[in-house]
Amino acid sequence: MSRTVILAYADKAAADAMAVNYANDYTVMVIGPTDQVVLARESEDGVVWRSGAEADFYVMIATKDPIAGPKAPG
Repeated sequence: MSRTVILAYADKAAADAMAVNYANDYTVMVIGPTDQVVLARESEDGVVWRSGAEADFYVMIATKDPIAGPKAPG
């Protein structure tokens, strides 16, 4: 069974530090700054994290799953 961890931080340095902690065993990335994160499964309602007007999130994703996206046409 694989595992994915998604954490949000107000500080990029904290997100980067956590990414380093996971880097030996997981594929990791830090995304941001962003003010909203939506976690949902297909067409179901999801969970929305909002940072608020005065802040932004830096999202750290660590996964043991393969990361793949759609291929561009051509």
